[in-house]
Amino acid sequence: MDVKDDNNNNYHYDLNANDILILHLNKNREVGKEVKNHFYLLENQINVDEILNKLINLDYLDIKSNFDVSLFYLKVPELKEILREYKLKLSGNKPELIERIKTNIDENAIKLPQVYVPTSKGNKIIGETEYILHFYNSPIISLGSAHKMAKEVLNIDDKIEYIYFYLLQQNQKSNNSDHRTANIINSLVLYYKKTNKDKDVIRKYTNYATYLSVTQGIHSAAFLYSSEENIIDRLFIYFNYHLEYYENMLFIDNVSRRLFKNLFYEDIKSFEDTDKNFCDEICELLFAQIYNNRNITLNNLPTINYVLEKIKKENEIRMTKYDF
Repeated sequence: MDVKDDNNNNYHYDLNANDILILHLNKNREVGKEVKNHFYLLENQINVDEILNKLINLDYLDIKSNFDVSLFYLKVPELKEILREYKLKLSGNKPELIERIKTNIDENAIKLPQVYVPTSKGNKIIGETEYILHFYNSPIISLGSAHKMAKEVLNIDDKIEYIYFYLLQQNQKSNNSDHRTANIINSLVLYYKKTNKDKDVIRKYTNYATYLSVTQGIHSAAFLYSSEENIIDRLFIYFNYHLEYYENMLFIDNVSRRLFKNLFYEDIKSFEDTDKNFCDEICELLFAQIYNNRNITLNNLPTINYVLEKIKKENEIRMTKYDF
């Protein structure tokens, strides 16, 4: 993805990431029922009332109280009480009760709930900053960092995707662990599923996340587990995050095992150099878990077994080197 820096875009520099978050969380909420007790807000000691006043003063938010805005926030018994007071018909569903009030009663005659309503200026920034709600409680990036990345780029329609791609790129440059890379990709896959991204794209990233997790699991198993049974059981764990997705591929989409293996290998190869036999054996492990094949052993997985033995020997050499 090509990214162009933009220091002259339309971002509102009078608001920080927390200000925009409060705008998102409290838009169209009734005054007195503000979002204040969310863990992120408490942990970061965010003064919601102070920010709401700032948003109002800077014309991002308004407080309104009229039929069009406020009646929706009244419950059916409250609407009926208003109608009863004016000796009007009480039957009907909520939209009918609201319409009857609007048609027959003066707006200034009754007390209505006050509501935080975004101005046109507020709605504009809400539309430009969907990533704020996505990342404000993220375990992989701070809200401030996500906002900084997003406001510095131009001509990117999907800034949530852009931020994930940026994190992946930075993670690869710094040679961080496969575990962190897999976590970033898992979050990206979840986002793709929520936004109905192309199925092939979802599969590609799901496979890569699984590949990284299992590879990391093989390295961990080489150090921690001595028996073959424990190693196989341990490796099964690394498929759990996407197990339902894979079961649906096999049982609902009727993807054959042969096609599954080919897709898996091609998907991984699009990210990095890999070994076809290694990828096939990862798939065989997955099949064993899904089809409850408890007879599988490391003898059925010679490439994985080779990698395990190689890691063990390298570890033994390191331990011998520093054995005083």
